[in-house]
Amino acid sequence: MEIIEKNANSFYLKASIHKIFERLKNGATTRPLVATIGLDNLKEYIAKHLFERAVFYERANHTISVNDKSIPKIVKEIESLL
Repeated sequence: MEIIEKNANSFYLKASIHKIFERLKNGATTRPLVATIGLDNLKEYIAKHLFERAVFYERANHTISVNDKSIPKIVKEIESLL
C-alpha cells in the first residue's frame, strides 16, 4: 500500500452494499470468490468484506461515491481529480 501512496493516485469507488449486491447477483455463479456463497448469503459476505477491507480502501487519495452515477460521470470525476 505504501508504494501506491507514494507513487500513484488511488481511487476508492465507493458503493453501498445494496448496489454491490445488485451488480454481483446476476453473475455470481461465474465469479470464483462468490460462486459458492449463494444469493441468500451474498449481502452478508459483501458487508463482511467491505468492513475488513475498509482500512485499506479509506487510504485511497480520492473517494468517489458511485451508487447512482453512470460510468461516463464517474470517469469525468476521476479526470477532474487528475
